[in-house]
Amino acid sequence: MRSSISKPAIAARAREAGFDAVGFARAMAPIGASEGLSNYLRHGYHGDMAWMETGAARRADPNVLWPEAKSVMAMRWKICRGASAA
Repeated sequence: MRSSISKPAIAARAREAGFDAVGFARAMAPIGASEGLSNYLRHGYHGDMAWMETGAARRADPNVLWPEAKSVMAMRWKICRGASAA
């Protein structure tokens, strides 16, 4: 199913809802994503977030997790409004 809503329209709605930034990308794993995730987990950088290890191979690639996905949308909401942007 293809949506008739454009990316600029989605971004505008997200900004109206209070999000500071909106981005879109193809739903595909970047080169090295699987190895990077494995390394991250192996070093224990995920702390007590055990859920990150569960199904790590599935999480390394959005097409494995959601085969029907074509795009990924990321939004940022700055929590500390008084702090300078990083």
